[in-house]
Amino acid sequence: NIELLNQTNSYTVVTGHQLNLFTGPLYFLYKIISTINLAEQLKEKYATKNFVPVYWMAAEDHDFEEVNHTYVFGKRISWDSSQSGAVGRMKLDNFDEVLIELRSILGESENAMQLIQLFETAYLEHQNLADATRYLVNEIFGQYGLVIIDGDDKKLKEQFIPLIKKDVVTKGFADVIRKCTEQLAKDYKAQAYVRDVNFFNLSDGSRGLIKGGISVTDIVECPEKFSPNVLMRPLFQESILPNIAYIGGGDELAYWMQLKTAFEQEEMPFPILLL
Repeated sequence: NIELLNQTNSYTVVTGHQLNLFTGPLYFLYKIISTINLAEQLKEKYATKNFVPVYWMAAEDHDFEEVNHTYVFGKRISWDSSQSGAVGRMKLDNFDEVLIELRSILGESENAMQLIQLFETAYLEHQNLADATRYLVNEIFGQYGLVIIDGDDKKLKEQFIPLIKKDVVTKGFADVIRKCTEQLAKDYKAQAYVRDVNFFNLSDGSRGLIKGGISVTDIVECPEKFSPNVLMRPLFQESILPNIAYIGGGDELAYWMQLKTAFEQEEMPFPILLL
């Protein structure tokens, strides 16, 4: 399926989610299953086209408090760490303690032992949370052709340079997104706050708001240091993928709708949104 993305008759169906511990809420799995199912349905209907299901990892998100825990049989399991910055880059230090707690809750049945082995390989044999999550999701869904993308990648960011420059240097998205947001707000609650600059400065251990002083040269030489916020991430995704549909929750679709006119401004196809 990765190779199919090179073909002009291939399209993607995308979902995205944070890197929740042990996949986190069941919702995480449902979104991916919905994406795979839709890709299969489209292939049946349009046999001459290829449809690739994609899970976009929110590896650059820095809200560690939202991803560092899960609930198993009503009991909370947490990963305590003093690390900061993009969660995908966080090292999996002392993670064996989390797995010991999980094992005590799951027990020693055959199914429990299969899960424990899967999680131990994911979290103890990989360097960071992004790599662990990629392995975990691929083990569960790779057989269905799911492609997993981590946007925290220099080669992908290089394709996004024109839009990074437009937002960071000339503030070329703020007005158009604000106008669309105001129009929506007459009947609909705006989900995401619109900033003049909608990128973070990304480095190991830090993901901070950009407040100025950035040149075009900075962006061209180091695009990997620029991390899109929730409003720029859809534009990033759509600029690198032949995408026709995005599957998300209500809050996600709400901020996508704030971007309708931004896509029109850039003459980029706006995907079908599916709840």
